[in-house]
Amino acid sequence: MIDNIMRCESCGATHHERILFEKPKRIVFRSDSTILEQNTGDQREQENICTNCFLKEVEKVAAAHKTRATISSRTYGLTKGE
Repeated sequence: MIDNIMRCESCGATHHERILFEKPKRIVFRSDSTILEQNTGDQREQENICTNCFLKEVEKVAAAHKTRATISSRTYGLTKGE
């Protein structure tokens, strides 16, 4: 018998219990672009994930975030009148 129930590949919740979607391949948080690991176990490129598990993953990315951008109010290389 084929199981036609879609499940979150992180916690096993079904589409009857929670909203499921394909996990994005990458996420951008402030100035960092992070590639998200995909755990499909088959030929698919993206895993199914529930909203709860995705929120946990986003929180991990946010906690590990270290910005590489320097924000300054000065404009470099231009002089007044150009």
